[in-house]
Amino acid sequence: MLDIKFLGKVKIEYDGVDITDKFGIKTKALLSLLILNRDKPLNREKIISYLWPDSTEDSGKFNLRFNLWQLRNIIGLDKNGNKFLHTGRSHCGINENYIYNCDVIDIKAFNLKENTSIKKLEELRKKFSGEFFEGFYFKNCNDFNENIILE
Repeated sequence: MLDIKFLGKVKIEYDGVDITDKFGIKTKALLSLLILNRDKPLNREKIISYLWPDSTEDSGKFNLRFNLWQLRNIIGLDKNGNKFLHTGRSHCGINENYIYNCDVIDIKAFNLKENTSIKKLEELRKKFSGEFFEGFYFKNCNDFNENIILE
């Protein structure tokens, strides 16, 4: 199973193995954009404007393709055989059927109005291990850096 932690030090595990170091900084940023917008595919042009604002059009497209390729190659299938990414010509996103855990998603999905046990609250509290993308700054990526602050 894929387990992603964006709060505090970014950590990505697949089937219990830490794969964080296999991803570059922009691949981690792309992963966060895709996860935080998991309900709808993102326009490729928008992603490029967030992560490679100073690149030429061809360079930005290449960078995005390379980082998507990296995610696709490193993150394996889930227990039901689903691929992680769903990509098209103009959009890309997380496969809505892919099973994974993410600290930020778990916290956002929490509903205090439901019957909640102390154990569940304690598990949720443990997920708060720091700020979103703590210690990261993306040069010339003002829109993305603003998203980090807002998150």
